[in-house]
Amino acid sequence: MNLDTIKKTLLLGESQNVEYLVDTPVSDVQMIGRDICAFLNSGGGYVVYGVGQDGEIKGVSIDSRRLINLEKALSGEITPKALVSFEKHEIEDKQLLVIEIPAGKDIPYAYQNEIFIRDGEQTIRADVEAIRNMVT
Repeated sequence: MNLDTIKKTLLLGESQNVEYLVDTPVSDVQMIGRDICAFLNSGGGYVVYGVGQDGEIKGVSIDSRRLINLEKALSGEITPKALVSFEKHEIEDKQLLVIEIPAGKDIPYAYQNEIFIRDGEQTIRADVEAIRNMVT
């Protein structure tokens, strides 16, 4: 995701395809894993770390080592395997972490053996009916 696209995304706000996180620590692998799984199952999207729910850029602190550890932790818990992009960007002298998640090709995807989907601006656990709709 390039800088112009990030700025446009920030103007549009959270949606079915965009999740802002600022209060959840980057070390909260479970929260991020659930969101990634949900986007894989729901047409793809972006998790933007360092932006408040109101779209205000607050920034996030993450060094390269922590980012690599985060990627490794997540890749081992999402099945089947999926390509997800983690990029650091700087806007208004504040660092953002943008996680780009493509639409999954092998749905349903699971995080720690649980299936999640997007429902508007929310990530929720998929119920039996949602899972049936994915596989038929």
